[in-house]
Amino acid sequence: MARTRRDFGKERRMRAVLIATSFCSLVVCAAAQTPRPDPGPLTIARQGSFFIGGREVKSDTLSTLPAYAASGTITVDQMYVRYQVPLSDSHISKTDSGSIT
Repeated sequence: MARTRRDFGKERRMRAVLIATSFCSLVVCAAAQTPRPDPGPLTIARQGSFFIGGREVKSDTLSTLPAYAASGTITVDQMYVRYQVPLSDSHISKTDSGSIT
């Protein structure tokens, strides 16, 4: 099947779109890798930790090891939170620091 003049026009437009898209992708990648000024070390103003919630449960089967008492209480349904407050607001980030028991 012979190609028509119209087919060559479509092919030329598709190549132009492909080249423009490739160029835009390169520009975006280059801009994303532009070095940013180093903010310097993070200085901590204060830090600490605390527990939220929890309830004590009495159990007669806390441990099967002879070095530990088999009965006692354990705290469950609590969350341990560790925090750090930076000296300046420019370094603020929040992270999960523990697990729920």
